[in-house]
Amino acid sequence: MLVALALIPWFIVQINMSINPDLAYLTAAAGHLLDGMRMSDAYYDTNPPLSVIVQIPPALLVKLLHIPVYDAVFIFALIAVALSSWAVYALLQKSDWSSPEQNQAILATYILINTIGANLYLGEKDHLLGLALFPFVLVQIAITHKIEINKTLKWTVIGAASVLILLKPHFGLIPLVMFGYRAVTQKRLTVFLDADFIALASTALAYIALIFTCFPDFIDEILPDALILYTSRQESWVLSIAGLFILACIGLILIAWLLPQKPQKAAIAFFILAGIAIIPFALQGKGLFYHSIPAILFITAGLSLLITQMSADALAKTSLKQHAASLANITTTIAAIILLYTALPPNPLYMTHKDYRNSDLAKIINTCTKPDCSFFMFNDMIEITQQLAVYTGQPHASRFPVFWFLPSLVQAEYDHQQGGQGRISPKKTQELIKKYAALVTQDFQTYQPDTLIIRNPKTAGGIWESFDFMEFFSNQSPDFTKIAQNYEKTETITIDRSDYFKGTIFTSKPTRYDIYKKKRQTNEN
Repeated sequence: MLVALALIPWFIVQINMSINPDLAYLTAAAGHLLDGMRMSDAYYDTNPPLSVIVQIPPALLVKLLHIPVYDAVFIFALIAVALSSWAVYALLQKSDWSSPEQNQAILATYILINTIGANLYLGEKDHLLGLALFPFVLVQIAITHKIEINKTLKWTVIGAASVLILLKPHFGLIPLVMFGYRAVTQKRLTVFLDADFIALASTALAYIALIFTCFPDFIDEILPDALILYTSRQESWVLSIAGLFILACIGLILIAWLLPQKPQKAAIAFFILAGIAIIPFALQGKGLFYHSIPAILFITAGLSLLITQMSADALAKTSLKQHAASLANITTTIAAIILLYTALPPNPLYMTHKDYRNSDLAKIINTCTKPDCSFFMFNDMIEITQQLAVYTGQPHASRFPVFWFLPSLVQAEYDHQQGGQGRISPKKTQELIKKYAALVTQDFQTYQPDTLIIRNPKTAGGIWESFDFMEFFSNQSPDFTKIAQNYEKTETITIDRSDYFKGTIFTSKPTRYDIYKKKRQTNEN
């Protein structure tokens, strides 16, 4: 009941919150996939194909029920949270390492983290992965200790985890550790012959085969460039955050030694798994909050056991000892609610569906009233652009979610001009620039956007200060030069990025955008 009441404010805010840009793009990509379009032609993304495949359910909801994409992804995320929570509940019921009250506390915090705690990233890839990974660990514990569980539940969880772990193969560390734990506990090395190990391995092999047969362009065209231009770019501070998280896990393990034997072992296991689950966060190196969600699920499960047991021990020494276990469960749940509403509260200031529809940028795009309109926006991040496509109903004139290839290429070209070697050779840099200039030109020819919203270089810093989008691509492609001649700059507007991220850590950053419209004679032809 406490959890249900706590979720009411979250639900009211979340249902009105504008769509996550990743989910907007990936769901649109899933629609292209259902239409039979090639990845390199329609959704040229650094994410492997499975990131698009898992968005097929909301894409189908959009196609079959004709509901808005933001409703579809919200419904899909809620169903995923509900199914995962039910699986966790059923598996905890079978556990012999915690009391019913402790199980209730774990489940309560699990639901709260996957809703309120997920915040802006409800339904993101790592969130879906965490929803599969946590019950998978509980199934592994049951198998290792020969606890009887429902076969349908067991194989549904194993099947879901076998697929979703492949979203981020780094998280394969968790199954590896669990099978290693089984080998040690059961004193045998033949765990690789167990049915669940074979299921995971077979799924991985089937996925590899699927990529090579159905998505060969990802292997041949996208992945090699992504490795050079995108995945190699990492934030230096991420390792420090991961290191502090692991130190926190070690500290909590030491505290857990004070617990009675059964919850002690389980709490320590959860803290160890949390420390392992933060490694993929470090390996990805982007520092995005949602990359840490699986680790947070494990550490909060351990904390739930820790707080519930310690609260029960303290209450047992008072006149409330007969109700100590139940009160401890309530204490843990209330603590989780207070912590989440303090640290990660629902953000009523964030852009809503209505806010995006009424935004200045949406109004500029919607000045085109033809049925086949599209627009193009050159921005420094995926946010704003993808949401504008959703809320204006006009497609973004690009196969790219964001120009992820450009920062590395611009930096490499700048390094070469300054006489440095750079991370990419001059020859390779020019080869890649020509390649992506051709792809951008093709997109302009395909979509023929009516409106261009181009970030003015004078409002950018560093290597971007002298970067002129129209000039850069015109220099690389004669066809783009011809296309550019069909547009005229009509105005320059200033947009403060913080207006689109109210209530978040994004600070004020006024940015000027040049607005281009197709010349009148072009529109008439």
